[in-house]
Amino acid sequence: FSILIINFEILSPSLFWVTGAYSYLIPYTVGLIGFSPFLFTLQSEDYKPKKISLLYLIPAILAIFGQEQVGLCFLGFALIVLIYLTISKRNIPKLLWVIFISSLTVQFIAITAPGTAVRYASEVNRWFPEFSNLDLINRLSTSSFFLFNTIINQWYLVLILLWIILATLLRRNNIDILSKVISLLLYLYSFIMCLKFFKIPNPQITDNITVFLEKIFTFHFINPSTSQSILYYIPYVFWAIGILLIPISIFLIFKKTKQSIFFISLFLAAIASISLMVFSPTLFISGGRTSFVSNMLLIILILFLLQYNKLYKSFALPIIFLGLCNIGALYLTWQSRGFKIFMGNLDISEIPFIVRGQ
Repeated sequence: FSILIINFEILSPSLFWVTGAYSYLIPYTVGLIGFSPFLFTLQSEDYKPKKISLLYLIPAILAIFGQEQVGLCFLGFALIVLIYLTISKRNIPKLLWVIFISSLTVQFIAITAPGTAVRYASEVNRWFPEFSNLDLINRLSTSSFFLFNTIINQWYLVLILLWIILATLLRRNNIDILSKVISLLLYLYSFIMCLKFFKIPNPQITDNITVFLEKIFTFHFINPSTSQSILYYIPYVFWAIGILLIPISIFLIFKKTKQSIFFISLFLAAIASISLMVFSPTLFISGGRTSFVSNMLLIILILFLLQYNKLYKSFALPIIFLGLCNIGALYLTWQSRGFKIFMGNLDISEIPFIVRGQ
């Protein structure tokens, strides 16, 4: 059921759209299955794979072939596990090396295949003709423009939950002033994000809040070749702080433990997964489905955090209610505008290049 707390703008094209489900849901599922031996090894030092466990190689390779984001995340996590086991001087089953090396080989073949280069050239020509010619500054500006619009205007449900859960854990388990301040900041960020969903009866208050939300949720393209208002930078700085508070909070709660490293790695993997899109000329046309892998990683993180101090007892009903509301919103969206994806206040016309997208 937890998958339903992914924003409907992401669910619609990645779960309820046939090609989206084929490209994201299925590879993600088989990727989790193929990664099982790595999890078993982490959980138990006595884990000894049987010969039949070699079958895990099949879903691992299918995940690599199925979708680039899933494949690279799979390889990234597998490498992290292997490095951790090596540093810990633990025995590494040969099966893990077989899966990792085989998957890496398949990924290399997929990336270097002639058809991949042909597809890339076609996508550049169709969606972003100047993509390959961007200098470092313009590439950073374009990447930031895409990433912040995507993370803040599409991931808001999982971010709200993460902020509230972490704030609750900080408040319960830490009594120092720093933890209390960060806890209050996390609640503040979740409250501001929640304002997107509510209307206040007083027209004057509503108008003021609407203007505030319009500015704080709108990310303008930062054009280094022109002078722009300092106000253009405020949303980037404001939300960057909110995002950075997540790994900082995890570290404060779990200290220097394996849990802390694992949870922060999950969060960074979610950011890294969507960041892969900045290397694709289709970043502004692919829509919400490219956030599916990232949101699933954050949901896994949320589920782990809810087990701590048995928080799931307090959050179970609100999450179920949120999921049902999300599905209701999805249905209403289908009725009103079909499968068109909302990309926040994203205006690609601000980009000083020929770009085609949503």
